[in-house]
Amino acid sequence: MPADMAKTVIGCMRPRTFVKGQVVVHHNSVGSSIFFVDYGQLQASLNRKVLEEIRPGAVYGELAFIGACRKLLIEAPDVKDWSVLLRSCRITAVSDCRCFELTTNDFLATMRKAGHSAQEVIQVDPGPSSTSAL
Repeated sequence: MPADMAKTVIGCMRPRTFVKGQVVVHHNSVGSSIFFVDYGQLQASLNRKVLEEIRPGAVYGELAFIGACRKLLIEAPDVKDWSVLLRSCRITAVSDCRCFELTTNDFLATMRKAGHSAQEVIQVDPGPSSTSAL
């Protein structure tokens, strides 16, 4: 992602605080946000089994976020599986924490306002993530 685009995106992120024990993301909910962990610890689980500890610097929710962006941008009739929009696990705050949230609506509106095309937006590479399946 070019530096000017990254700066624009960072400017539309919103801080979200969560208290210990709070469910941040529900399993099978529609993913319309990506989260960047600032401080604290979260836990990814499925069927009461812990899948991963999520620590500061981690990103989660990117697959559903990208799927939602693509759906909103192209509404392609040839796309057969929209399950990529659903959250694959539950995310719970293990401690008080703060994340920066980027919603698909804020992201797409910001990109359009900055003059970026839909094609540029859906080709943005999210980069490596420790929680790529979340």
